[in-house]
Amino acid sequence: MKLHRIALQEFRKFREPVVLDDLAEGLNVIAGPNEAGKSTLAAAIRAAFLERYKTTKVSDLAPWGMSGARPSVEIAFEHDGHEYLLRKSF
Repeated sequence: MKLHRIALQEFRKFREPVVLDDLAEGLNVIAGPNEAGKSTLAAAIRAAFLERYKTTKVSDLAPWGMSGARPSVEIAFEHDGHEYLLRKSF
C-alpha cells in the first residue's frame, strides 16, 4: 500500500484542516519538534483504517476542549495497482 495524501480536520491537535500532499515513493519521514502533531498524523491513519464511523472514542479524537467537534480523516492511497480514497468522519 502506498499513501499519497492525508487530510485531517478537527482531529486531536489540529483544529483547522491539515493536508500532507505528494507523499513520495518509498519511505517518507515526518519530522518536527515535540507537540508538532507527528503522533496525531499516525493516530489519524490508524483511525481511518481501524475505527468505526460513529465510534464512542470521538472524545479521544476531537481537539481538547472543542465540544461538538466532528473529527475527520481523508486518505488517498494505492493498493495492488488500484487508487482509493477513504473518507471517514467520527
